[in-house]
Amino acid sequence: AIRDPLWSRGLGDVYKRQGNNIYSRYAHMRFDGVYKSVGEKVIKDEIIGLMGNSGRSDGRHLHLEMGYYSDDFDSCKPSKSFEFVLDPASYGF
Repeated sequence: AIRDPLWSRGLGDVYKRQGNNIYSRYAHMRFDGVYKSVGEKVIKDEIIGLMGNSGRSDGRHLHLEMGYYSDDFDSCKPSKSFEFVLDPASYGF
């Protein structure tokens, strides 16, 4: 399910819970181009949003990060990092 996006700090990050304390982060998504709401389920191959240009970048791009976090994950805390990162290819990305 989609977690809270971080629009308030201009990061354009959207988090998706994969299960087993594994999360994917889609960074720099377009503000008006997120097609899912917090709590909505996402199915394989579904488009969840559009690339954006947030932060200090010069053009549209998207970061996909996957990681593990053992505690309750609050995506709105500053500088939220995963305890360790995972290879997205291992999860079918």
